[in-house]
Amino acid sequence: MRKFFVLIFILCSFSVFSQRFEGGIFLGACGSQIDGDANAGYNKAGFIGGAFVALPLNEKWFSKVEVKYIGKGSHILDDEGQTIFKIKLHYVEMPLLAVFQYNSRFSFEAGIAESYLIKAYFEDIGGETEENELYKNFETSFLTGINFHFSTSWAANLRFQYSLFPILDVPHQYNNLISCILCYKIPQN
Repeated sequence: MRKFFVLIFILCSFSVFSQRFEGGIFLGACGSQIDGDANAGYNKAGFIGGAFVALPLNEKWFSKVEVKYIGKGSHILDDEGQTIFKIKLHYVEMPLLAVFQYNSRFSFEAGIAESYLIKAYFEDIGGETEENELYKNFETSFLTGINFHFSTSWAANLRFQYSLFPILDVPHQYNNLISCILCYKIPQN
């Protein structure tokens, strides 16, 4: 974890010497599931919101750091659409990404993310209970995605993300999600 923050500090310090870095905000949604909970399907909807800073390394490559809130978890419904159980995991997350600008419309990204669990809830027919002690406080995940640039300021992002280590040890469970995000890059003068 310490190495991750040292790397972020080094990358951010480059922007002090650079005349050009890019920043923006984003908002979106994800469909998530927890692998290992004996259920399948991206049935738990979650909200995503945050900000980013990108540092151009050359004409095609950027390093990008995000800070965001993301809701993850799992949701199982019965045949009538009633909740059998729902796991709601609220994280603050900091991804570090390498971005390749393929052309003016498309870019590709990959990286790792460190997440801190703010709150964990379990809900079933008996109600909702807080379960912060059950899940690990920190999560490390791999993510990859594609961006479609509508203009120089607006882009849509489609991303896949998967935990590298279990979020719960017995049984081993992993966050698995697909997200769709709308990004706004602040124009530069």
